[in-house]
Amino acid sequence: MIKDSVIKELEKILGQGLITEDTELSGYAVDGAVPQILAVPGSVEEVAEVIKIAAENSLAVVVRGGGTKMGLGNSPQRLDLVLSTQRLDAITDMDTANLTVTVQAGVWFSGLQDALSGQENRCYLPVSSSGPQEGEICSEREHMGCFVPLDPPLAKRATFGGIVAANSSGPRRLLHGTVRDMLLGVRYVDARGRIIGMGGKTVKNVSGYDVSKLMIGSMGTLGVICEMTLRLLPLPETASTMVAGFRAMDEAFELVDKIMSSKLTPAAIEVFDSKVEEKIGVGLQETAQGSRFFVAVLAEGAAEAVRRICSDTAQMAKDAGAQGSMLVGEEGQFRFWAEYGELCNPERWGEPPPVLIRLSCPISRLMGLLSSASQEADSLNLEAGIFAHAGSGVGRVILQSRNDRADFQAGIFKWTGRMLEKCLEVGGNLVVEGADYPWKGELPLWGISRPDFDILKRIKREVDPEGIFSPGRFVAGI
Repeated sequence: MIKDSVIKELEKILGQGLITEDTELSGYAVDGAVPQILAVPGSVEEVAEVIKIAAENSLAVVVRGGGTKMGLGNSPQRLDLVLSTQRLDAITDMDTANLTVTVQAGVWFSGLQDALSGQENRCYLPVSSSGPQEGEICSEREHMGCFVPLDPPLAKRATFGGIVAANSSGPRRLLHGTVRDMLLGVRYVDARGRIIGMGGKTVKNVSGYDVSKLMIGSMGTLGVICEMTLRLLPLPETASTMVAGFRAMDEAFELVDKIMSSKLTPAAIEVFDSKVEEKIGVGLQETAQGSRFFVAVLAEGAAEAVRRICSDTAQMAKDAGAQGSMLVGEEGQFRFWAEYGELCNPERWGEPPPVLIRLSCPISRLMGLLSSASQEADSLNLEAGIFAHAGSGVGRVILQSRNDRADFQAGIFKWTGRMLEKCLEVGGNLVVEGADYPWKGELPLWGISRPDFDILKRIKREVDPEGIFSPGRFVAGI
């Protein structure tokens, strides 16, 4: 139990930002572990004070943003305090002239995109959560706004702190890259309660670890990310999405290969199956009856280049044996990409709860890996849905039981074991991104521990010697 004296210290700092009521704390449980305290600091300085007290009293801390990635990783070895970044919600610097923005960790992804795009230009932001507004008119190119060229899963609820901490990126990584390419600097609180800035436009560079990059994907194990500076890009002149349907996976990937070997530069190339198509509701089945696999290609940029990408892709799809293809209209593509980003939300799949697996491998081996994933699921009588960043070598598989079978657990264990072996054979890995089951901890949640994970352990011991940040949740039990 946390001492009353510690609670009083925290209360002096946070006031109403300190929650100790059991009824509220239960909503912030991490894999079933309920914290004794919820801290909701309103400034970076308050974060530092909270962490200083936590360190002095050996309190285990888990950081929470929008909650979209809380199911990722091992159950915490211990949990005393959850620190929420929801009040760290300020855009501290928006320098569109120099294409940079600085935001606090609790800023919503969709909110910043709307703020950056301006009042006249949201119609050209394919993954904006709000979509075009009634009566909105797209302005001329020179008056357009900017955007952060990321499109993480669950974008409506994701915060920037969580996006950086989880290294979360989406389909447009093909053209624009990942968080590593966008992040210029971070400001964070370390395990001693010190505020440290690294890199970027408005924070001081210091020698030592490149923390700006080290914090990416650290899953809250090295410190509390409080503020970050990101690159911006001007909004594209226009955007279009073309979707083609195919009878077989190899035909779908034939189109992918044709695009990747051409001079076209689409923003995203996604492959998904009919089970996923039902959730998105793209409506292609009307013109491509019998299609089991689909390829979605997002083109954005100058109008002439977008038209070229779409027309050439449509012809390539026909040559690859497409059953049919369609251009998703301007309003339709808002819905399409928003729905696509929600595929990682377990609530979208109903009962029983799904298990979400991420597979990674060299691009050339992705089709074979996804084909094996589907075949293994069929052999174990599992219901599988597949969607993948085909141009990046990252695929996801949604697994559910058929007819609420009692042996679902055994089937999942066999499937993950077999697929981990296949991933390793092709130089890839497997990560369990979501599994709301008591036996989650028996799965290979982070795949296989590679030799370089020893480096991560040494870094963890150096920057968090007492192990107060998310103990045991990360790779290899870090």
